[in-house]
Amino acid sequence: MKNVSFYNSKTLRLTSFLNIFLLIIATLILHYSENYRGQNPLYVSLKMLGWALFFISIIWSFTNTLLIYFNKYTLKRKLMWIVVSIIPCVYFLSVLFLGFYIKF
Repeated sequence: MKNVSFYNSKTLRLTSFLNIFLLIIATLILHYSENYRGQNPLYVSLKMLGWALFFISIIWSFTNTLLIYFNKYTLKRKLMWIVVSIIPCVYFLSVLFLGFYIKF
């Protein structure tokens, strides 16, 4: 699969930043939906929307990272965009690690 271009470079760069933005929006929805805990239909809908956006961001981050890896970039540009693209996955794994190993 060397030198195969799945998407052009602008699309991959744009989706890397949009993915980070999607993760931030999902985190804010999950945080601020707690204000509507007493209103059952709205609370459940906001939580579902927040979790859906969160996991879509994580899955697309992994997919986008693989697309960048198999795209025809120079090594320097490839590593830079892989780091930008993998940020949501690193965030998820760090929160998962902190949740399991730090007891309050």
